[in-house]
Amino acid sequence: NPYAKYRPLKAGKVMKEKYLVLMAIMILAVATAFAQGTFTPRDADEEQAWRLHNEYVQSHKNEADLRRLIAMKASDINTMAVGVIPLWIDPQDVKDKTKLRTHLQNEISKQTALKAAWERKFYGRYGHLQDADETIVDPTTKRTMDKIEFRLINFPFNVQAQGYWKYDSESFRPTNEYYASVKPLPGRVYEVRVAGGLQGGSIEQFFKTDNVDRVVHFTTSTLTFGANTDLVTLVPLQKVVFQLSVAYRANDVVRANGPQWGYGSGSIAIGNGENIVFVGTQPGASASGKGEGTIPSGGPGSTMVIHVNSGLSQLGAMHTTLDIGYVWVAGTPPKPKLGSAMKGPPAANWNGEWQSTWGKMSIVQTGSSITGTYEHDNGRIKGSIVGNKIVGTWSEGPTYLAPNDAGEFEFTLSADGKSYSGRWRYGSISAWQPKEWTGTRANLP
Repeated sequence: NPYAKYRPLKAGKVMKEKYLVLMAIMILAVATAFAQGTFTPRDADEEQAWRLHNEYVQSHKNEADLRRLIAMKASDINTMAVGVIPLWIDPQDVKDKTKLRTHLQNEISKQTALKAAWERKFYGRYGHLQDADETIVDPTTKRTMDKIEFRLINFPFNVQAQGYWKYDSESFRPTNEYYASVKPLPGRVYEVRVAGGLQGGSIEQFFKTDNVDRVVHFTTSTLTFGANTDLVTLVPLQKVVFQLSVAYRANDVVRANGPQWGYGSGSIAIGNGENIVFVGTQPGASASGKGEGTIPSGGPGSTMVIHVNSGLSQLGAMHTTLDIGYVWVAGTPPKPKLGSAMKGPPAANWNGEWQSTWGKMSIVQTGSSITGTYEHDNGRIKGSIVGNKIVGTWSEGPTYLAPNDAGEFEFTLSADGKSYSGRWRYGSISAWQPKEWTGTRANLP
């Protein structure tokens, strides 16, 4: 045992008890070493999984041993310090206890790193690494072993079960009903709109609050996502590219406070693995990104979830997760429907002249940003492109200022790119106007 040197050697009963504990640990270590010799990895991947498993098991035993030693050391110190006649406390005992606590923290950190490495590669096939803390009886050999060892023996990593993942359901959390059921702080309003989809979807979050001076802080975020394949059925080990965009809007009060006052983010993960793609942006800006993920293997009774996460923080926080659920279907997997471009709406092209509700409108697109003008009261628009939408602000003469001559808008491009539907409002906290702001393309660039 690497920590045996820290065992206090005191006479009498205490020494006897500690000797017995030490012997028990040594016996357990021998038994563990014997048990770990029962599995022979079939390839390099299983060799890596077996190594991570063994290191985790040993570290977990070291943690338990250290906790016992720390408790013994603390008991010794307390015994010497408390009594009818307090005795002198050996400074070495105190030093040993401190060192033991350091070793304990190192073991805990090591387990965290081992679990993270395991989740990235082996979770989809073998479950959580901490399942090694539980035992199971192998019905064939009648031998008791931990659950990870049992799975490694009986389920080869690189031999796929014949089957595939089929879309089952989707839900988001927390729901608007949840926000309605809890009493919000005074002045706070929460709202979430989620549109799922097997070609992609969106999450919109709305948050408003006022501070002690009754100054309104208002923010919204719009997250859109898509994939380069039909997400109705997915095949184990299939590579899927996910694309994510986030637009974060805020009123002038929030923007004036600087970027440290607000942050919008989005991410996508498969199961409990690491994020495949993550993006973040500041008030009044947008961001996008893409990442590739590998669909895990499965088996009878297995389930899989793709998590789409959206975060909005500003004098409070909202975090919404869209869970897209799958069930395992036995049989011959269908051929993956891969494509070279993201499914969903065509690439948004807003450049050119439009005939709109408020007269002729001209839009200039630069990357994911647009500026434009329209006839009514010499109007101006600017905004960010998120998927097939523009989210931005409008302003008109004579003042070009809210609340009477400026506000917000959202345009959504049609599937053929020849028209758009839209909504608008005065300022940033009023209700959306019943009259739509629509347009048709006057020329095709």
